[in-house]
Amino acid sequence: KVEFIQTEKIKGRAEIKAQVKKIVRPKPNAKIFGMRPRLWFYYHTKEPKKPKGIRNWFKYKIGQPPVYLSNVDAALISKGIDAGLYNTGFFDSYSQYQVQEGKNGKTASLLIKINLQPPSVIDKVTFPVETDTLNRTITRLAKRTLLKKSDRYSLSTLLQERDRIDAYLKRRGY
Repeated sequence: KVEFIQTEKIKGRAEIKAQVKKIVRPKPNAKIFGMRPRLWFYYHTKEPKKPKGIRNWFKYKIGQPPVYLSNVDAALISKGIDAGLYNTGFFDSYSQYQVQEGKNGKTASLLIKINLQPPSVIDKVTFPVETDTLNRTITRLAKRTLLKKSDRYSLSTLLQERDRIDAYLKRRGY
């Protein structure tokens, strides 16, 4: 489960939540109406004798092995979430995790609380001063830059811009 703790209203929370859920590894067993049918197939199908066949298909294709809490590294997941937040412009944001045991003692869930601060935005974009031919060439590329004023900081956008300039310069023989 993912919860947000925020002081201001921030756009794109659903997008952030989707990114966070991609980071969580291993994925929890799938639920349908509160039940886990894939887990049921895994437990109620005998071990197959051959690597192919209907029993193997039921156990390993339809069935899903259980995900144990011991296989989940919550601290590593939290660090990954923090890194993802930082790379998308939420520099002062951080995450915390809490393991919650189920009522019957057989299940557990991971609650991730994200303290979400307003994202950093691009104030201005400057290119090098035209002192030599290389800088003049780079300055000509400024019209088609991927970096726009008031856009949220994004490491992936910066890397794309760097690759765009690099490819252009390589085509020009630099």
